[in-house]
Amino acid sequence: MTRGILTRMTPTDWHFQDWLIIVESIGQWTSPPTDTLTPREERAWELIDEIAAYHNSRPGEFIEQIDDDWHGGSE
Repeated sequence: MTRGILTRMTPTDWHFQDWLIIVESIGQWTSPPTDTLTPREERAWELIDEIAAYHNSRPGEFIEQIDDDWHGGSE
């Protein structure tokens, strides 16, 4: 896997699908949201909620917008 040169983009410059990659990754990393989460996992789920809310969506609706064919580039 080749990675591009790091850019000086900030999260506010990220494409909507970039945010979906982040949320999808966090969701796959942590356990399902139950009562037995570690504090770090709890924070991960909070971040998912916050990112979705920032994009005026709920987490379930947000994830449904993942475009598996999207790979970055100039859109």
